[in-house]
Amino acid sequence: MQKLTEQYGIDSTPTVIVGGKYRVIFNNGFDGGVHTIKELVAKVREERKRQTPAVQK
Repeated sequence: MQKLTEQYGIDSTPTVIVGGKYRVIFNNGFDGGVHTIKELVAKVREERKRQTPAVQK
């Protein structure tokens, strides 16, 4: 756990890592943090869709 904490630069709580590359620190309060997380989750899902080749039947 310590290694990941250092790797992601977590120095306060709550801190949420989305998709292994986006760090949300909740500077704009809880509601702002949740909104940002939802946006980033959607972004990561789109990125992953583009990286995964479509399976054709």
